[in-house]
Amino acid sequence: YDPCNLFVKNLDDAVIGNLEDLKKIFEPYGQISSAFLATYPDSNITKGYGFVAFAKREDAENAKEKLQNSFVGKKRLFISWAERKEERSKRL
Repeated sequence: YDPCNLFVKNLDDAVIGNLEDLKKIFEPYGQISSAFLATYPDSNITKGYGFVAFAKREDAENAKEKLQNSFVGKKRLFISWAERKEERSKRL
């Protein structure tokens, strides 16, 4: 896994409707190097998950610890370390 990259799911699309909304939740914890919010291509409605990568591992760890299971809107966030598809497939 990448120790700076977080996988975030269970995003409430009423609160997190675009990439900037996702970044706003994580920005207080450190410099974000990249972020991605999965959306349906035909409507731009979010799929309820995304990725946030921090410049520093410590910032990613802190954000994961502080935001895990916190409510954003009406949904509780689930955060884990992002894994490449190949790594996840081997494990499953």
